[in-house]
Amino acid sequence: MDPVQGTLQKNTSFWSRINAYYHENKGMILSDRDQNGLEHRWSAIQIAVNKFCGFYKQIEGRQQSGLTQNDKVLQAMKMFHEIQGTTFQFLHCWNELRHAPKWITESSMKKSKNSKTASPATSSLAIPDTKNLGEAEVDNVEVMARPIGRKAVKERLKKDKDKQVVSNITPVTLFIEEIKEERKEKAKSRAEFYSQIYIQEQERIKIEQEHLHVDQENQNLKKEKMRLKIIKNDERIMAMDTSNMPSLQTEYYKKLQMDIIAKEFGGGSSN
Repeated sequence: MDPVQGTLQKNTSFWSRINAYYHENKGMILSDRDQNGLEHRWSAIQIAVNKFCGFYKQIEGRQQSGLTQNDKVLQAMKMFHEIQGTTFQFLHCWNELRHAPKWITESSMKKSKNSKTASPATSSLAIPDTKNLGEAEVDNVEVMARPIGRKAVKERLKKDKDKQVVSNITPVTLFIEEIKEERKEKAKSRAEFYSQIYIQEQERIKIEQEHLHVDQENQNLKKEKMRLKIIKNDERIMAMDTSNMPSLQTEYYKKLQMDIIAKEFGGGSSN
């Protein structure tokens, strides 16, 4: 038998069994997918989950302190949305696949293979290629080594805990997280807005104070000019010769001179 044809026949048989199992167990799900439709659906799930695995691995590689697994999943979903331009819709699939022995084994083998030819940044996104699953591959899963004894118990507890954490992430949870992020951004923008207003107000007050200072200086300058003008006029009156003036004019200037003297020495005005 041609080995290529043999593999294709096994793959067809495998997907035929999946198709039969799906329609026998789909329950109330309204779906008329045929075998080809199921293969395409699996391909779409696999591609999305593979990409999400890469993003999640990047988040884990950052080793940010204080992050829970829930936080890491949310960050990976945010990264998926930002880079892929769409929401990751297969979180439940990822939660099941990431603990599957076949998935873990092929992911490790793919990563090891890619690390020989790719850069570290590229190899960190290595993902399992499981689109063409066959009967031989399914048999391999059944004979894989599994942990035993205490190790098996610990492994099971860890998986159950991880699944519980991820299962708590619902569309409502994501919506709430998005609202929190949006509120944080709005609060940050509002704080920056008020900070800018405060700075502008302080600048305005400073300018007004400078204007008031200039106005006060101008007023003081005017007062000084007026004082000097009065002094100059008083000096002119005090130095005036009244000997050749008519008596009435002489009397007028003498009175002015007496007023100047009284003003300077606090003696009051003369009558």
